[in-house]
This record gives sequence, structure tokens and C-alpha cells, in this order.
Amino acid sequence: MTTDVKAAVDSLNKEVTDFINKSNEEMETNSKLGRANKEALAKLEDQCGEIGARMLEMEQAATAQAGAAKPELSAGMQFAESDSFKSMQNGLTKSARFHVQNNTITGSDTTVAPDRYSGIIAPANRILRISDVLPSGLTTSNAIEYTKEATFVDNAAETAEGGTKPESDVTFTLESAPVATIAHWIKLSKQVIDDAPMLASHVDGRMRYGVLRRLDTQLLLGNGTGANIGGLMKSGNYTVFTPVASSNKMENIRRAITAVLQSDYAPTAVILNPADCEDIDLDQGSDNHFRAADPRNASPRTIWGLPIVESNAMTAGQFLVGAFDMAAQVWNRQGMTVDLSESDDTNFQTNLVTLRAEMRTALTVYRPASIVGGAITA
Repeated sequence: MTTDVKAAVDSLNKEVTDFINKSNEEMETNSKLGRANKEALAKLEDQCGEIGARMLEMEQAATAQAGAAKPELSAGMQFAESDSFKSMQNGLTKSARFHVQNNTITGSDTTVAPDRYSGIIAPANRILRISDVLPSGLTTSNAIEYTKEATFVDNAAETAEGGTKPESDVTFTLESAPVATIAHWIKLSKQVIDDAPMLASHVDGRMRYGVLRRLDTQLLLGNGTGANIGGLMKSGNYTVFTPVASSNKMENIRRAITAVLQSDYAPTAVILNPADCEDIDLDQGSDNHFRAADPRNASPRTIWGLPIVESNAMTAGQFLVGAFDMAAQVWNRQGMTVDLSESDDTNFQTNLVTLRAEMRTALTVYRPASIVGGAITA
């Protein structure tokens, strides 16, 4: 409140008080208030109301200014307004020193809203490669039966005129590969599916990936017992390689390639664990050069002219070389499906939904002699 306004209020209050006292004296004398006095009193009341309103407005303005945050000045503005700079500007000093104030308020969720990233950070996905090197087909049955040549005795030879021609022999066996089901499930709340479609979509993708990852492992390492697929490394599905003593991994892979070629098949790829592939890449000669390849030009990954399939599904220390284009075949009875159900268990009562991902697949291995592998070193 200013001095002038305060003085005016004090003067008006005194005037009102004197007038009321005078009016009271007249009322006691004349028993009534004169018309002139009534008009004067009304005028004073109006003045009091106006001054009160002005005082309230001033108090509100003062409160607002006190509560308003002062604008934060940049370091340059603070320096320009400092006394040190002004003294130098006016020629009183030849230099200016200024301390930049850092009146930083630490933010929190209360004062600063977090910037929420809308995506979901997922862990690494294994590169699935085993099915890529195998041909595939479709089936409508629960098993694949095929006739396989068991033995072939080739006695073809030159025969003199009138001589007895030699007889050869071929035997066959009937093989069967059952269709295996790979599946898993998870429960989600109905509210998540309705209110967070992105999260539901992420879970759907992870469930699909889980099935495909298991398939990749089964195609390579499935033991064929129970509901398991008989994979490429199941006993009888490949030719066991015997590594040469004291030979390195690169040398043994080359010998395995020779074994495939000697069986009259043309190898198409080499399957390795990443750890074994690293050992091969880092193997150095006596002059410290890398034997396998120039690290500056290592793409595409090959060894002895064959593409390398690096897979964590392959056990470290094991490998396969094969003519995979004719050695085996993947059969899909049911492609990847994802089903939702509210009727499972107590889902209806608890507002849950069961999400199930599954596929049905079989693997037929036609020519074990076209796949050579096993331990990569003795």
C-alpha cells in the first residue's frame, strides 16, 4: 500500500467517525437524522467502498508479483547486467570478473513430467538359420512316409559277347516321420488387450518367436523320441566324422567336405557354433596374418568356398557339412497360428485371456551320407 493511499484512508476514517458522532448527538437532540446528513453519510460510504476496492486490487497485485517466478537469465544476460561489466563499460575498470550463478532446481516426477518412450525394449532375438538351408513342403497328414533306398550293390561291368551279365541289387525301406507340435501359451488380462494393444502385439510377436526358436533347435538337435523331431544330428541321420589327431578345425572341415564329395554329393553349407567360427577366424599364421580371411573383407561368411551358417542351436565343438538341398526336407502341417480364448480354466471369472502359439512340423532325412559332421577336433 502506498503512503498517499494510506493517508487518504486514515483521513476518511476520521471523517466518518466524526460524522457518526455528530449524527448521534443530533439524533439524541432531535430524535431523527436530517436529510442532508443522510446524503452526506451515503456519499462517505461510497467513498469508503471505492477505496476498499482499490486496496484489495493492490494487495492482489502485490501477492501475484511475489509468487511469480523471476525469469531465468542466461549466463550472457547475467554478465551484461553485472556491476563488474557496467564498471568496465563506463571506463572505471579495464577488466570484469563475473561469477555465473547456478541456481538449479532438481527436477522430479512432481515438477518435471518424464518423457515416456512408447516402444518396448526387447532382448536379443537369435538369428534363425537352420530352416533356411533346408527345402520345405506342405502336408495334410499327421505323418510323412517315404521309401528310402537302403542298399545298392552296383555290379555293372563290361560283358563279353554271349557272356553272363552281372546282377546288381537294390533294397528299400519304408520310413516315417511323425508331425510334431511345438507350442506354448501365456495369460494376459483382458484389460491389457483392450487398453494396451502395443503390449499385446509385442507379446504376440514374442510367442511366435519362441515357437520358431524351438523349431530351429529341433531341426538340428531333436532326438526323435516321444514328441520330438528327429533332427539332422540324430543318430542315423548323418555320417559321423572322425577328426584327425592334432589337426585344427579348419583342416577337419575340409576333410568333411571331401567325405561328402566322395559320397557323390555336392555340399551346400557348413553349420557352426559362433564360438568355433570365432576360433577359425582368429587362427593366425607365423607372421600373424589371419589364415581364414582378411578381417576387412569378411562378408559373406564362407569357409573353403561354402557359406557358413552360424547358429547357437549348434553345440560348441560340433559341426555339420552337407548337401542340405537334397539331404532333408521340412514339412509344415500347420503354419504358425496364435489363438486367443476366454474360456480356458477360470479366465471368464478373472478377466484373463489365454494366448497360445503353435505350429505342426515334420522333418524327413533322405540321404544321411550327404551330411557329415560331429566333433570338430579330436
